[in-house]
Amino acid sequence: MDRKPIEDVIFEINKFISLGGRTIVDATGSESIGRDAQALREVALKTGLNIVASSGPYL
Repeated sequence: MDRKPIEDVIFEINKFISLGGRTIVDATGSESIGRDAQALREVALKTGLNIVASSGPYL
């Protein structure tokens, strides 16, 4: 799976934050289908965004 560079993701997240966004939910579910928990953590730390990551098939 191709991934965007983290700087591009942070740029887009900062636009979301500037519009009042504070939290997003990652419903990916697990690493086996594409979640990158370390990248989510890095984005959260660099932007101050709350990222809620589900841990299974139910939200």
